[in-house]
Amino acid sequence: MAICEVFDPDCYACRLRAKGLQFDATVVPKRRHGVRKARPIVQPSWEAGLALDRREGGVEMPIMRETGRMVHVKEAAEKRHQIKDTFARAASASTQE
Repeated sequence: MAICEVFDPDCYACRLRAKGLQFDATVVPKRRHGVRKARPIVQPSWEAGLALDRREGGVEMPIMRETGRMVHVKEAAEKRHQIKDTFARAASASTQE
């Protein structure tokens, strides 16, 4: 509510002030009063990483799709049986040569 320079009998705030009542600053609505900041959405860290194939000698190679894109850990966890079968086929093909 605005503070009037001169007493106005039609103004609600002026009538309350005349009675000795004052508004507290917390009562007056504000644009951001009571609005909480939205927390940023944070993906679990295990989903964000890239899936790696750990090989002998400490070499880590990223797991790739047929299209050449890298596979994330969540997708690798969901398709772990397909990935395991693909690695097994590749290993058996390399030993036959």
